[in-house]
Amino acid sequence: MRRLPTGIIVLAVSDHVRTAVLLLMIASSFLAVQGRRVTDTIWSESRDRLIVTYEVETEGREIRVAFRDVKKKLSQRNSREYRKLDRVFVLFFDRTGSYGGVSFSGMVPEAFMVPSAVEYEKSDNGYFPLHDEPVLTFRRNGEEDRMELTIPFYLAYYEGKQKYKLFSVCKMGRIKIAPEPRQASRESMQTVVQTVTTSMEIDAGNEGVTEALSCIHTVVTLLDAQTGLPFSDGLQYEITRLRLMQHEVDNEEVQEKIRETLTRCEVKKEQLESKASVEAIQAQQRADQLARQAEAGARARQDSIEAAAQRESKAKEKRNLWLIIGGVGVAILCFAGNQVFQHLRNVRNQRSMMELSQSLARQAENDAMRRAHSYARCKANQTVHKAMNKGRDALREKSGRPGKDGGKKKFSI
Repeated sequence: MRRLPTGIIVLAVSDHVRTAVLLLMIASSFLAVQGRRVTDTIWSESRDRLIVTYEVETEGREIRVAFRDVKKKLSQRNSREYRKLDRVFVLFFDRTGSYGGVSFSGMVPEAFMVPSAVEYEKSDNGYFPLHDEPVLTFRRNGEEDRMELTIPFYLAYYEGKQKYKLFSVCKMGRIKIAPEPRQASRESMQTVVQTVTTSMEIDAGNEGVTEALSCIHTVVTLLDAQTGLPFSDGLQYEITRLRLMQHEVDNEEVQEKIRETLTRCEVKKEQLESKASVEAIQAQQRADQLARQAEAGARARQDSIEAAAQRESKAKEKRNLWLIIGGVGVAILCFAGNQVFQHLRNVRNQRSMMELSQSLARQAENDAMRRAHSYARCKANQTVHKAMNKGRDALREKSGRPGKDGGKKKFSI
C-alpha cells in the first residue's frame, strides 16, 4: 500500500473496486466544492415566518453563500394589511444610503455585519431580493473554521414606481459561512474510502452511500444548531430522507451510522423535551410564584381597603353622632333663645301697653283740661257779654235814646 500526494489510499484490490473508489473520491471532491444546502426557519419580530434555503460553497479561501428559495407566511395582522402576497418581497442589505432609483420607507434598513476574518466587497445596489437568488462571495483572511453571518431580513411591500415599504424585520438569521475544519473532512473522506473498499461493489451502491453520508452530515450539522423544539423544517426533511435511506443502503457500516444518527436525533429530541419540560416547570413555578405574589398583593390591597372602609365607617359614625349632638344642642339653644326672645317680646309689649295706657290717660287728662278751659272761657265770655249788654242798656235808658230795636226794651230771661 502506498499514499499518493493527494491523500488517496490505493489498496491492493480488484480493478472494479479501485474504479469504485475513484468514483467515490471524485464524487466526494465534487461535494466538497458544492458545499452544503441548508433550509432554516426564521421568525420576524411581528411573528411572520420565513423558510430560507441557501447553499454554502467553499473552494480554497473563497466562500460563496447562494440563496436558492424563500417561503413566507405572514402573521394575522400583516396578512390582513398586505393581502397581495405576490407584492411582498424578502430583502436584505449590505450597505445603507442611496440605492439608486429605488426608495424604502417604513423602517431604516440595517446592513449585515461582515466578520473580521473574511473580506467582502459591497454591491452596487446595496440590497438583495431573495427571489433573485443572490450570491454573496467572501474571502477568508485567517484560518478560522467556524464563522457566523447574521443577516437582518426585511419584509417589504412593493408600492409601485420602485418604492418599497418595509413593515417587518427578522434579525435572527444566522448563516455559517465556513465549513467544518479541513482535517475533519479529510478523516471523513478516508473513512468513506475504507468503507467502499470493504462493502461497495457497484456504482449505484456508491451513489447511495455518498448520498446517505451527505445526508448524515447535514443532519448532524442542523442538529448541532438546533436549540429548541420543534425541529426546523429542513432538519425534519433530512431526518425523513435518512429514515428512507436506512432501508435502501446495503452497507452495514453506513446503516450503523444512520442508526446512530437517528438515535442521536431521538436523544437530542428527548434532551430538548426534558429541557423544555424543565423550563415549563420553572416557568410554571415562576407563574405560580407571581400568582401567589399577585394574590398576596391583592389580599393586602383588599385588607387595606377593608381597614380603610372600617376607619371611614367609624369616622362616619362619629361624625353622625357629633352631628346629632350638635343638632340637639342647636335645637335646645333655639328653644331657649325663642323663650328668651318671647319673654323679651312680652316685656316689651307690656311696656308698650303701659306706655300706651299712660299716653291715653295723659291724652284724656289733656282733653278734660282743654274742655274745662274751654267751658270756663266760654262762660267768662258769656258773663262779659252779658255785663257789656247790661251796661249798654243802662246807658241807653239814661240817655233816653231808643236803641236799635226801636226803643223797646229787651228782657233777658
